Amino acid sequence: MHAANVAKSARLQRVLEALRAHPEGLTTWEITEETGTLAVSATVAELRQNLAPLGQDVRCEYVSRTRHGARIYRYTLEGAA
Repeated sequence: MHAANVAKSARLQRVLEALRAHPEGLTTWEITEETGTLAVSATVAELRQNLAPLGQDVRCEYVSRTRHGARIYRYTLEGAA
């Protein structure tokens, strides 16, 4: 996969700043609401490629399910800032 450069991508920058502003993490829906990004998992994959050389990562953990059965995931920024 070819990842966009976080230094040149407003989309990646918005998601990274949202994760930095919420050390407790954000759910997929919260990231979408805060940044307008619809493909959160793909954006996180691109962020991971940009952050790995810096010793950072975005952790994804399963939280629960909605009342309709959809899975809820929380994304958390980890590593040196």
